[in-house]
Amino acid sequence: MESKQLIVFRRHGRDCEKNLNALGVPKDARRYYDCQSCTFWVAGHLPDGTPVVRRSLGTSDRKVAEANILALGRMVTIAIPEPASGPMLAECVTKYVLRRSDLKPKTSRDTEKVLTGFAKFCAEHGVTAAKDVTFDLCDGWKASLKLADSSKRNYVARVLGFLEYAWKAKWLGEPLHTLVDGHKAAPVQVDPFSPDEQARLLAAAAKLQPGRKSGDTFRAHPQTFYLMLKVAIEIGLRIGDLIEFEPARLVERYGVFEYTFVPEKQKLTVKQRTVSVYLSRELKAELDRCHWLSADKPFRGARTSHGAAYQQAYQMLKVAAKLAGVEGAHPHRLRHSRALNLRLSGEQRESVRLALGHARGSTTESFYFSDVDSVREAHGQRMAALLRGEKIDR
Repeated sequence: MESKQLIVFRRHGRDCEKNLNALGVPKDARRYYDCQSCTFWVAGHLPDGTPVVRRSLGTSDRKVAEANILALGRMVTIAIPEPASGPMLAECVTKYVLRRSDLKPKTSRDTEKVLTGFAKFCAEHGVTAAKDVTFDLCDGWKASLKLADSSKRNYVARVLGFLEYAWKAKWLGEPLHTLVDGHKAAPVQVDPFSPDEQARLLAAAAKLQPGRKSGDTFRAHPQTFYLMLKVAIEIGLRIGDLIEFEPARLVERYGVFEYTFVPEKQKLTVKQRTVSVYLSRELKAELDRCHWLSADKPFRGARTSHGAAYQQAYQMLKVAAKLAGVEGAHPHRLRHSRALNLRLSGEQRESVRLALGHARGSTTESFYFSDVDSVREAHGQRMAALLRGEKIDR
């Protein structure tokens, strides 16, 4: 079945290709080989000259295919895009995400979401081929992002990573990753709980009463949540790591108890690292006495997922914060509080880095030390004023 305007052929499946290989049918003749199970496809031009991209006729029956061709000939207003110069941008995004085997599943999904949004922005501006992406288009996409500072930096970094890979894969016409600047977010200002707020939070948590919900939850056992809060303030673990806390791994050393674990938050491309934190004897004794939500993990029920346990802890923290009159309570602020307490007590940068389990000292520096220096400077000014006999406001 062939005409001057349209070419009709069967598209063979994998099993059919194996049979054709066995029969010895030449590859250039296979598209016209009339097997009965493979679907008809069409490509070429309509009688009025309108191009028709390769498409399925949706049937393997010859008569139905001929009827569909006649119907197709009456569709004289088909919008056909011009052939793209090189691979399509959306196709490149899919290939890039599939090839990034170093990414965790959630990171991979987030990356795909960001890059799909970038490809959609390009398509809205008439660019569908990867080689047609320009610096101005990338800059316009950056300007269109209405996000928080840190989120925008994350989005731009993901797109720059894709652009670098795309250039090496020869998908792009120019090295855009060297031309587009990353977004420089303002330094993160951590907001720790003050010592007074910490004391009020613990006092409020100690007064919480069991709720109506039964089972192995913080709502049913508020004293377990109180102890988790106390542990978080003393050793500064992320709540995600604290939920997986296993007291059986505690080892007595130097008169205290050492807990060594692999942090939940780390890159797959980096060799797994371990972190050690230390609990006092008093805190270990409280752990032994408290109600555990499961046989091996005191802060996570046996039938509770990791995410559900985190949400339970977050909700209980908000309840305790409301009772204590503390605003803006968030689990990670407990970690910030521990870090700044360490720094203000005179601990050096490397000691704080090891205590928090940061892989790089620059992370510790950027998050915590600028604030501490300002606090120390203000304290020094107050002490100097007192020594000079000046009256200062309390």
